[in-house]
Amino acid sequence: MGYTVDVDYAPAYELLVSLRAYIQQKDHSTLQLGAKWVSHVRQQLRPEFAEALAAEKEPWGPAMFPLLIWQSPHKREAAAFVNWLGALSVGEIYERLAPYLPESGQGLPRDLGAGRDWYARVLATWHDQYFRGVDPVILAGLERDAVDKRALLQSAAPDEVVELATGGVSLEPAPEIERVLLVPQYHQNPLNLFALGHRLALFLYAADAVTPAAGQPSPALLRLTRALADESRLRMLHYLGGDERSFKEIVQWSGLAQSTVHHHLVVLRAAGLVRVRFSYDVPRYGLRPTAVQEVSHRLSAFLDPTGAA
Repeated sequence: MGYTVDVDYAPAYELLVSLRAYIQQKDHSTLQLGAKWVSHVRQQLRPEFAEALAAEKEPWGPAMFPLLIWQSPHKREAAAFVNWLGALSVGEIYERLAPYLPESGQGLPRDLGAGRDWYARVLATWHDQYFRGVDPVILAGLERDAVDKRALLQSAAPDEVVELATGGVSLEPAPEIERVLLVPQYHQNPLNLFALGHRLALFLYAADAVTPAAGQPSPALLRLTRALADESRLRMLHYLGGDERSFKEIVQWSGLAQSTVHHHLVVLRAAGLVRVRFSYDVPRYGLRPTAVQEVSHRLSAFLDPTGAA
């Protein structure tokens, strides 16, 4: 039996994603926004808040908090969502999260109240010092992307929409997955944020929310050309073109460090060149069937001055 796909968008998601983009230092070198954005944001924040963010870690896992946003009646307005969150009782949080975690809530942190208080406090300050100044064009672009994906669901199969939105994630139907929730996000582009819950798979997928100025290459084209401008990644594409491989197999074949292979796969996946076939088993990587055509199409479209390509 297959799964159904829902597409959701609200500013509250991007409030959380933008905070994660800033505090997850290990991802800064990969972010499309880059180190300049991190430095710019740090200058916007009051010193005491910046120091606190550098010392603290997000208390809940990647799946839990977006599930609260999904269920919130106030997610359309980020500040109202934070107020709603702060007023939730521990019992309400449990009732909202437990159905989506295995074995009736196993995996929930012990102190839900402390986590609630952390998010309410940090997100309120983050909204005040950063998020409320985010360009409305970005948020409008995310909403437009969600509308486009919902429209696509009327004519394409659910798994095709998941692969298109995520740039190459092939999520195989499984009894454990009844529903997939797709949410477009901007700040952690080109990374997809993915979590599996009980009967639910959640993707905060990277979306190009801002249209480039005339004559400027699109972010998608830049990701493609940068991904191909590396001998190791080209060799990896050749290897993956022969058959699907596990991460362990790719590491053994390449002779590279696991961290280096992981970085190359992130770059190739962000460019839409590699598909990862994912279920509750070991993920397997392969050359995306449309990879070659995608390179030709995007490059031709940019180089054609008439826009006819």
